[in-house]
Amino acid sequence: MVVPGLGRGKELGIPTANLMIWDEMAYPGAGVYACFARVNSGTYQAVVNIGVRPTFDDGLEAPLIEAHLLDFTGNLYEKEVDLSFVQRLRKERRFNDPEDLLAQIQRDIERAKKILHPSS
Repeated sequence: MVVPGLGRGKELGIPTANLMIWDEMAYPGAGVYACFARVNSGTYQAVVNIGVRPTFDDGLEAPLIEAHLLDFTGNLYEKEVDLSFVQRLRKERRFNDPEDLLAQIQRDIERAKKILHPSS
């Protein structure tokens, strides 16, 4: 289920769907992944971060799952999103500033596109 976040992804121009994690759910370890995201309107390529957002020093102890659905427009709040993890792109790490993080996210998006749709 998509829940409201802090809006940082939107501020960076890379909006994310923040997903609730239940104790009984299995998910991969911290890192950035190329995924497919299924919502009621279809299936989208996605870049997903699992972790504690070390660049922003939020002091999070439990990981968050944030999914950026490529080529998606619309509102995902309170909708269910199912993720199919395809490949780990990199480990989660701290960046010097949000601009460095944004540059890496853009590289992650390009890499994910090649993995998820190799003929394009």
